[in-house]
Amino acid sequence: SLKAVKQADQDWMAQDWMPRAIAVGLRRMALVIPKSALAHTNLEQMVGRVPGPALDVAYFATVDEARAWLNQSPVVRPHDVVKTSAT
Repeated sequence: SLKAVKQADQDWMAQDWMPRAIAVGLRRMALVIPKSALAHTNLEQMVGRVPGPALDVAYFATVDEARAWLNQSPVVRPHDVVKTSAT
């Protein structure tokens, strides 16, 4: 299980991978909440550093919940990074 994300990996994700993914059309991302609080914090920090265009981000307790959300058609296009929490 993931306990923490190395700083170098966080930087690469935020500065390299995410901008490229957004540039090729990534608009929605469902994330399954890690069991480790530290890994969850790392994940939120990485997503919070995403620059540029709209990215709709939601957090879920299970892969099935994340998949169901991704399979829904978005009602409107987001204008900011949107973070929601699973209940």
